[in-house]
Amino acid sequence: MSEKYDAVQKLAGTRDVTPGEYALRQRVWQTMLTAFEAYGYRGVEVPTIEQMELHLRKSGDAIRQHMYHFKDQGQKEVCLRPELTASVARMYNANLTSEPKPLKLFYLGSAFRYDRPQTGRYREFTQAGVELIGPATPDYDAEVISLACRIMDDLGIESYSVVIGNIGIVLELLEKKNIEDRAKNYLMEKLENFSKIDAPNKAEALRLWISETTAGLSTIGMSPAEPSDERKELLAIVQKKPEEDITKLVAWVLQAIYPGDRSIDATEIARNLVAKILRSEQAKDISETLEFIGRLMSLEEGEPAAVLQRASDLVSEFGLDTARIEELSQMVEYLDLLGVDWNKVRVDFAFGRGLQYYTGIIFEIHVDSPALGRSQKQVCGGGRYDSLIADLGGEKSVPALGFSFGLERLTLCMEKREADGCHLDAFVAPIGGEMEFRSALSFLSSVRARGLRADVGVKGMRPRELAGMAKRLGARYTVFIG
Repeated sequence: MSEKYDAVQKLAGTRDVTPGEYALRQRVWQTMLTAFEAYGYRGVEVPTIEQMELHLRKSGDAIRQHMYHFKDQGQKEVCLRPELTASVARMYNANLTSEPKPLKLFYLGSAFRYDRPQTGRYREFTQAGVELIGPATPDYDAEVISLACRIMDDLGIESYSVVIGNIGIVLELLEKKNIEDRAKNYLMEKLENFSKIDAPNKAEALRLWISETTAGLSTIGMSPAEPSDERKELLAIVQKKPEEDITKLVAWVLQAIYPGDRSIDATEIARNLVAKILRSEQAKDISETLEFIGRLMSLEEGEPAAVLQRASDLVSEFGLDTARIEELSQMVEYLDLLGVDWNKVRVDFAFGRGLQYYTGIIFEIHVDSPALGRSQKQVCGGGRYDSLIADLGGEKSVPALGFSFGLERLTLCMEKREADGCHLDAFVAPIGGEMEFRSALSFLSSVRARGLRADVGVKGMRPRELAGMAKRLGARYTVFIG
């Protein structure tokens, strides 16, 4: 008696693509491909596996924590790509630096992240997008956004909205305040979470975000709260001496308290303690930074010109350069010329992007669809990343921007749209025996040789059964032979 085996199940967070959905995915991709090529983009492919270092440099902790990574047989640290932009930037450095600019590239490929599976979020998913390398002017920002809007229109998805911001405004303040990288990276990650907060209105969402962010900064020793008087006295003492001298003193005290304890690295502990004390000095800067971000995110929505004027006033109040706002204003003018629907597009500073390589304009496309659930409405995201190519080893800094669509989320938005039911141009139905079946095969071969999609019925079937088979296969025409 043969052994009975349990059915092997697919991994959590992955999907099987059945023929009906495959046809829909192909239709979506062909629509996108037509738009990409209409805008002058050329296709590229990049490896599914990459060195871990590629994504450890600039992607940010949020994505690092969700990567599939392992050592290969040569003991190299490798990963399944969590997104494709970094891979395209690496490919540019290796192969395309001599290409004339602007360089317009598009791609389609799988990406992998170990996220909690939920509606619209998978551990293996498909990204389709573009990267525009070379230009650094607002007209190209506008072109990229208009391309993304055209794709949504061409797909017939009407209930979409586009939000546009500029992460460079916050980055400039963080640089001006000399905020530590740890706090800077934390704030950038938390900005992406704002749009996912479930709250009755924007004001309440902002209050919850500031409360959660403040608590999170405290856990990493970067509290925006003003230090106590005792801590201020300690800080004053520490600041009078060079940091290295204070570190040696604290290490000596620890060694005196725990003599001979080899489990304690006194110097390392001392260095961390002194750094934590000195970090209190940044409390005021972090507090002002949170105030700025909160006020920027709470700007009332409305006509782009009015929103940008309020943003410009706020930026000037904090002593920042208004160049970022001026870039946005110019981009809005170019979007007008490109014919975007301002009923669907708005300027909004109340969101961020999780990947830390963004430096300027950022945008997202959201779809209001029950199929996506409440927290997974984003189907496209992108922005400008002018330092990534240099950060990945490029000889010089090259401006670049791009976006990617999540193919799975797009098809979820379109699930109730029926795909073309005709999968075959012709179905050849042999009526009779061996001779008729042979004739059907010969005719089938000639039909396929002309580039038509065709299939043949099963030998010995009755005419009614053959007609039913042709219908199930979605044949445009049925040819009976016999």
